[in-house]
Amino acid sequence: MTDPAPLRIAAVFDAVDDDGSPYFSADRRRVVDAAERESLIRYLEAAPIVLRASGFEADPLDPAAGRAVPLSYRTDGVWVWQDASAYYLRTRGCAPDDDLVAHITSRRFQAPSTVPDELSDAAAELALSTSPPPPATGRKAATYFASVSYPKYPAEAPKGLWRQWRNEQGWRVDESLPRDMIWSRTSAFIDIELGESDKEYEEIPPRLAARIADRWWADWRTDRPGS
Repeated sequence: MTDPAPLRIAAVFDAVDDDGSPYFSADRRRVVDAAERESLIRYLEAAPIVLRASGFEADPLDPAAGRAVPLSYRTDGVWVWQDASAYYLRTRGCAPDDDLVAHITSRRFQAPSTVPDELSDAAAELALSTSPPPPATGRKAATYFASVSYPKYPAEAPKGLWRQWRNEQGWRVDESLPRDMIWSRTSAFIDIELGESDKEYEEIPPRLAARIADRWWADWRTDRPGS
C-alpha cells in the first residue's frame, strides 16, 4: 500500500503592503461568475472542521466591517484551508489557490461530510504550523504593466492590465487580464516591439495591479449590485 499524498494548505493572502497589511495579488483569480463563486463557497463551507476557532477577526481589507472574518480550519482530506477563504471569495471575489479550485472542480463541487480521523488530526497539525511562505517565482514574481492612453486612461485607471514572467525554462510569458479575469496570453508586447502597434504601457507596482484587479472585479462581476 502506498502512503497517501501529503496534505496541502491554502494560504489566505499572497503578499503584504509596506505597512504590513496583507492583500491579494493581481495573480489571485477574481471569480466574476456568480454561480461558480457560490459553488466554490458551498464546498469550502461544507467540508469538515478540523480546528474550530471561536469568534471572528477584524477584516484588514475592510476595517468598517468589524470582526467579520471566520478563523476555523477545514479539510477535505487533500487540502486544508481557513474559513477566511470562503469569506474573501464571497466579499471580494478572490478564489483560493488555483490548484485547490481545480481540485474542487474535479470533485464536481461536492465536499465530503467526513474524513478519516488520521487525516483530520494531520490537517489540524498542519493548520497550526507556521512555515514561512516560499519565495515568489514564476508568475507570482511577475512584472505588471498598465496599458495607458493619457489623459483618459492613466496608470491608475488603465485600458488594460498586462504582465510578464519567466517560466521554468526561462522563456518570457506575456499575458493580459480580460473581462473573465483569467490571465491569458497576449501578443501586445511583441506587436509593440515590432512596431506593429502604437499602444503605450507603463510598469506599475504589484500593489497597484492588485487594486486595479479588485476594482475590475467589482465592476465586472455578474451579480454586481445595481446591475
